[in-house]
Amino acid sequence: MSDLTKMIGESAARLFADTCTEPLRLQAEDGIWPHALWEQSAELGLTAIYPGDDEDELDLSALATIAEVAGAHAVPLPLVENLLAHRALAAANMDAATGKGPCTIAGLVSDLRLCGAPGAWRLSGTLMRVPWGRDAECIVAVAESDGGHRTVAVRGAGVSHTDANCAREPRDTFVFDAWAVPDDAVSDPGTGMDAASLYREAALVRSAQMAGAMQSVLDMTVRYTRERVQFGRAIGQFQAVQHQVVEMASQAAAAKAAVEAAALVGRGGAFEAAVAKLRASEAAGAVIAGAHQVHGAMGFTYEHPLRFHTRRLMAWRDEYGSDAEWACWIGDQVARVGGDGLWAMIVAPEHYRDLQTN
Repeated sequence: MSDLTKMIGESAARLFADTCTEPLRLQAEDGIWPHALWEQSAELGLTAIYPGDDEDELDLSALATIAEVAGAHAVPLPLVENLLAHRALAAANMDAATGKGPCTIAGLVSDLRLCGAPGAWRLSGTLMRVPWGRDAECIVAVAESDGGHRTVAVRGAGVSHTDANCAREPRDTFVFDAWAVPDDAVSDPGTGMDAASLYREAALVRSAQMAGAMQSVLDMTVRYTRERVQFGRAIGQFQAVQHQVVEMASQAAAAKAAVEAAALVGRGGAFEAAVAKLRASEAAGAVIAGAHQVHGAMGFTYEHPLRFHTRRLMAWRDEYGSDAEWACWIGDQVARVGGDGLWAMIVAPEHYRDLQTN
């Protein structure tokens, strides 16, 4: 991790520790957009970060760091999706400048089709499970066209169907039927990320959010084992409880390690990103179960803050690919190299990039 990335993470942690209160999260769950928090994040530079030269894309390691901090504090904002959208626009050599509102990306690989020509572009298809779609100023997506894939910036579209995940984060659907798109909102064909690449990067940064959330769940659980007294002593002194906490800690650490390894590879690390999401989704199940078992009935109450993180983990482990989906994808890649090449692919996946498929 670079000094700049570390500084960004520390600044974000200080901001969210002071501002992400329980009342703020509850208001967000009721559909109230946290304007003040978004503006504070923008003032700190967390909504558009370009390490190094101004023309560089957002560094994936820095993005993963911000995502981890946001997940740790259950930030009720589409910070990660906004930065991914900026990264996708930069990759396509498009102007990332927007107004004060957030950008976002689709939650599922879309079936968008762009037809027409300069001055008469028309977009058709569906964007599903768009994070904070109702609050977004711009939705960045990838559409197929006759000349190849193109990055498209959709502005001003109305929500076709509102929905939310189990953490009550907005996940909306947009349906387009020959929607007019201006020329400056369409990239040149074949430039930037294709839909599968954007989906994989979203899976990676969602994994980083999960790693942050799991660490917070672990911290809350450890604190509870020290405070909760049963049979005359803190429950953290019981060996059975200690085993559960150790299992939670090992799962969270493994997920964090997988995320950091994938983020360091950056673009092109399809195998590493898939492993990170698979590992994070598997770990989330174990961490959720362990935390709620240690907390007992208290942890299941609506008033306990544990739910802000565990419900997000429940939702996030299936977003941008579940563990089963990524396990199948990894299995396909392994089948391509065969049993004899498996270990070589694990220790040096960069030598097998040309075999990796969407």
